[in-house]
Amino acid sequence: AMPDFSKLIEMSDALVQDHTVLDKRRCMPLRNTYSKCSLCVDACPTGAITLLPRTIEIEKSACVNCGACTTVCPVQALMPLTPTDTELAQEAVSAIEAAEGVACFACARIMARRGPDKTKVVAVDCLSRIEESLLLRLAAHGIDTIILADGDCSTCKFRKCGRLAHDLAYETSELLMGMGSPVRIQCMTGVPESLHSDFTAQDLNEERRSLFF
Repeated sequence: AMPDFSKLIEMSDALVQDHTVLDKRRCMPLRNTYSKCSLCVDACPTGAITLLPRTIEIEKSACVNCGACTTVCPVQALMPLTPTDTELAQEAVSAIEAAEGVACFACARIMARRGPDKTKVVAVDCLSRIEESLLLRLAAHGIDTIILADGDCSTCKFRKCGRLAHDLAYETSELLMGMGSPVRIQCMTGVPESLHSDFTAQDLNEERRSLFF
């Protein structure tokens, strides 16, 4: 029998994971028809978000889980799921302990390269997923070295998200300065050598053998 392609498409759509959840009770345009807020739509680098009269549609197949929409929303109407804020904070705690007090977040692009120690660096799909509240909490708990490491946002096809992350780092640093805190958020391309794993020739040979296998 011929396969039912419509059902196959439905199944494939169902397998695409939701990266965000919408709380309509919070969304300003949905609560007030006179609201002109479109921050999430403007921040999305792939055009996956559409603002409709009664809801917001997110095209799952177009979403790249950059987190920009959840970060710019001023009322947390869009909340991240992969990872959640709690999961991201837990990952940060584990990495900071392994890195002896250094908090480093890096995008998937830089983490795909050989070098960064995955136990000492928190990996996110895009640095635009990092929120001001998380950075301020780290500073409040005595973490004085906070790094946002990218894979050169200027050459990334989602570079608008990179600009968002760099603006966030600057604004958070300004806020910390105004509060009298010595903590500053550092932006850099690549992860510091001190947070790299020890990679030997033997490791490379084992990696090659695994690839051929």
